[in-house]
Amino acid sequence: MAECDEDDADAAITVQHVTNTPLIYEPPASSFYANTWENMVDPEVVQQAFASSWNADMNFAKGLIFANKDAVKHELTIYAAKHNKNFITNWSTKSRLSVKCMDESCQWYVWAVLKLELGLWMVTSNRGPHSCISLGMALDGRMMGCNFLAVEFVPLLQKNHTARIFHLRDFITAKYYDHKLSYYKIWDAKQKAIAKIFGDWEESYQRLRKLLVAYLDQEIGTRYWYHTIRSEVSGDTILRYVFWAFAPCNEGFKHCKPVISIDGTYLYGKYRGVLLITMATDANNKVLPLAFAVVDKESGLSWS
Repeated sequence: MAECDEDDADAAITVQHVTNTPLIYEPPASSFYANTWENMVDPEVVQQAFASSWNADMNFAKGLIFANKDAVKHELTIYAAKHNKNFITNWSTKSRLSVKCMDESCQWYVWAVLKLELGLWMVTSNRGPHSCISLGMALDGRMMGCNFLAVEFVPLLQKNHTARIFHLRDFITAKYYDHKLSYYKIWDAKQKAIAKIFGDWEESYQRLRKLLVAYLDQEIGTRYWYHTIRSEVSGDTILRYVFWAFAPCNEGFKHCKPVISIDGTYLYGKYRGVLLITMATDANNKVLPLAFAVVDKESGLSWS
């Protein structure tokens, strides 16, 4: 049986306990009978939304259609990067967006609204192209915010989440008209993209106990244990140690040499820590991982 500390009873994330309440039968929904192999409906399938009627070779004009407000802002940023212009948001609500050129002498502006009957955003008013001069403006991608860059990085990081900052910066420079962005902006955008893919740090820690219970549910012989402490300042529950060992690894140890190796490596991110691992070697000198632990620091107390 899995073990945990008694101090976790008051933790922020509660675990639902099974009671002896008798089960009450409820008939399946009508969709259960309607979904046959010939007429299967998957409610989790997300339809691909309409992107936009604008492309990078066009100027903004009245009548252009976009999937949502974020799409309008995204395409405006691409347009600004191509022409090396800067714009500011003049008006922004859930159903309206107005931007204008940062140069007060330029009359360029775009007004887009949400068309409820279409469920899409449309440019309803526009004045352009830009009449200001871009001489002397550096190609520094100042209009490309971290949220814009994060959207661009998500496909790359889904294929290789260890992509280096310099690789991501070269990708933006090649794609968006030789703009050279700072290292720190690319780094910040990468963190936002990682959060879009895997969830942020806080969300990941909140899911930890559900993950451990899922391990146990898949393999009854799996063992885990964790230890938390209460912050005296904020009152939050802080993870101190977590340990787990998969059932197949426990069974495999019976066929290994009676020698255990231990090692640890530092974790880098918002919350630091150390990953500890114990290993054994089988008759073919192949390494078999036995157990894992994440601790605040490597010490005699954490190893014990």
